[in-house]
Formats: sequence, C-alpha cells, structure tokens
Amino acid sequence: MKLPLASMAVPSRAQIVNTIETLVVGAIGGLLFLWMNLPGGLISGAMMAVGAAALCGRPLAVPPIITQAVLVLLGISLGSLVTRQLLQQMTSYPLTIGLLALATFCSTFGSSLYLQRVHGWDRTSALLAGSPGALSQIIMLATERGADVAGIAVVQTIRVIILTAASFN
Repeated sequence: MKLPLASMAVPSRAQIVNTIETLVVGAIGGLLFLWMNLPGGLISGAMMAVGAAALCGRPLAVPPIITQAVLVLLGISLGSLVTRQLLQQMTSYPLTIGLLALATFCSTFGSSLYLQRVHGWDRTSALLAGSPGALSQIIMLATERGADVAGIAVVQTIRVIILTAASFN
C-alpha cells in the first residue's frame, strides 16, 4: 500500500501537540479502566477518555502513520494466536462449529438489516457494527472502509458490556 504524499509531510507544531495530547488522554483513560478492572479496560477506557475530551472541544487526532503501525501490530498479535492445536480442536466439534457459524451469520445480518432499515445506517457501517469479533479488528476494518467508526465503536462497546454482564449471571 502506497502512502499518500500528504501523510509524509512534516507535521506542524499544533498537530504534534494534538497527537501527544490524544495519546496521553487515551493512555490515562485506558489505564484507569484497567485499574478499575472494567471489561476491555485498555481499549474501552482509551476510547471513552478521548471521546469525552473530543466532546469537550479538544482537537484530538492521531496521524495515519501511527494508526497504520498499530493496525500492523494488531494483525501480528492476532495471527500469532493461530496454532495447530487450535485447528485440531476446531475439527473435533464440527456440529458445534457449524451451529455457531449459523448463529453468527443470523445475528450479524439480522442486526445489520435492523441498523440499515430502522436507523438508516449505510450497509458497511451496519454490517461492521453487527459483526462479532474483537473491537480492534472491527475498528480497523471500519477505518479502512471509511465507515462510521464512532457509531460502530458505540454498538460494539455496548455488545461487549452486555456479554460481560451476562457472563456474570
């Protein structure tokens, strides 16, 4: 993938300060949520803190090069989880895996249809919001596809909170 020349330009002092502020606010929020032992603490806390600061009028931003570097690291991290044992375990339960795949398909496309028809979301944003998976993966795909990252993040975060609350009952 070729980076556009605009992203290679030397950032201004204001852009550097905004980036540093964004990283500090996100780190503080993530560490606070982690310390509070909240589900998905690092990512949820960072997202909530930066979102709150942005709503308060702070000009927060992360340059594309940092975003791309983080996405590469996430890809490496997720890829390293695949092992022969994992693949062998999957083949031991074909009916269960099949039913889970069917349920995932139905819930993903059902919620996507709902978001499109009831709330007027575009197709890509609705599909990503309804997709199960790690928040980081979904946000990465949303960013690449130009989807509504903020809306997707809210839906995905609520999904994780509901799943976490349900697992304690």
